[in-house]
Amino acid sequence: TSGLPPQAAPLHSATADGSDNDQIRWTIQPNPAQATVHISIEPDSAPPITPSLFNAMGQQVPAESTHNPQNNSWSINVSALPPGLYHVRLVVNNRVFIKQLVVER
Repeated sequence: TSGLPPQAAPLHSATADGSDNDQIRWTIQPNPAQATVHISIEPDSAPPITPSLFNAMGQQVPAESTHNPQNNSWSINVSALPPGLYHVRLVVNNRVFIKQLVVER
């Protein structure tokens, strides 16, 4: 790892004509994670979103999560997952946004 703090880089999908009309900013902290990971999504007015977690083989993995609607964030317990690379997926207005998550022990 680089030791740099996680960035809230904008992730977006472009429409067929190349225009950007869906944009969200989200962070996963800490990353790498050992026990609980926190996902924050901006803007707070984003439509209902539920994060999904996938292993490196593309299989969805069960993980206990709780949603805090006041600040549009989730806490996901990753303590039972084996160490490795995972992908966190958000679906917003039929658009898919993915970030990598590393689980360590």
